[in-house]
Amino acid sequence: MLRHDYSWSDGGLGFGAILLAALAVTSFGLHYVTDPISCTLPEHFEFFQVRYALEICYQGHLSTAKSPEVFVPGRGYEGANPESRPAHHKWVSFALGMGALICFLPQFLWSMLSVSLWLDPHALLSTLADNQRQAADHRRHVILRDTAILLQAALKRGNSALTLATLGRKLLACVTCLLQLVLNSGNMTSPSFAVDPFPCHFEIRQMQNVHRFDVMCGLPLNQFHNRCFTFLFYVFLLLFVLGTIDLLLWICRVIIPGLRDAAVQRYLNAMPGGDGDGDSAVSQLYPCFSESLGWDGRLLLALTADYCGPLAAADLTNHLWVIFKDAPLPAPAPALPATTADDVASGRDVF
Repeated sequence: MLRHDYSWSDGGLGFGAILLAALAVTSFGLHYVTDPISCTLPEHFEFFQVRYALEICYQGHLSTAKSPEVFVPGRGYEGANPESRPAHHKWVSFALGMGALICFLPQFLWSMLSVSLWLDPHALLSTLADNQRQAADHRRHVILRDTAILLQAALKRGNSALTLATLGRKLLACVTCLLQLVLNSGNMTSPSFAVDPFPCHFEIRQMQNVHRFDVMCGLPLNQFHNRCFTFLFYVFLLLFVLGTIDLLLWICRVIIPGLRDAAVQRYLNAMPGGDGDGDSAVSQLYPCFSESLGWDGRLLLALTADYCGPLAAADLTNHLWVIFKDAPLPAPAPALPATTADDVASGRDVF
């Protein structure tokens, strides 16, 4: 499920996970409908001869061709026992499936962590989105006011945990794309998935005659997997670039002074009684209001503007501003008694 607190880069990572899962299912199905090897055999071969030749060439390819020669007394030089070469194409579907699970890891961790934070942004944005679509005007005003009261109370308990958790999620998404880039790049250049044709030598005994054949063979599954790895490499390269850009834009939007307050000030100046003059109440009280919002408050207002529209974000900002202005100021500290010359002369402790 695409959460309301996900950005477009998170949606791209989910697309990559779905793509990996689809390719894993396709690769798994090809094992049962496609021969692992294809050779240019003579046309007069019968069915069993074809199956025998393909099996011999395939098993020969799985053996190391460059095995060292050893000297055997009485028989001269002979090739050593070839070492077994693993059939990597049988594990490609499993590797692609694991890659899909790795792509879902940032979203899974965020779904588990966001519930334990001081406020679940997905639940808040879902409520506001439903409110914008279904509620009447008077009901919408009441829901926004209650949401602002809840948000103002929650921001007093912490106003940076949500931002730091979002930063960790986006960094993990970029690391995931980078890991997929490294894995697919290694598979593209791996000799286990070579697509070049190779020679095959086999013998068929028929009517007490030994017929030797030299044919060229290829691995169709390797060709398919190599194209898959090449395609996935460029897909995750694009996702990595987009994720990095999204991370930098998010940092500029929420953390960097000046840029982080531009949208909130624009919402406040647009409300009745708010203007951009230096002597206005907005300009005088905004530093304290911005401090009360913190990183998390500005992040939630930015997410509200993205998923519920700028009108909902402006209304929510206005309600937060009204609650902030109407909040009672903290009682001033009692004034210290003045110190007189007699107190200093007598050494009396005035504190």
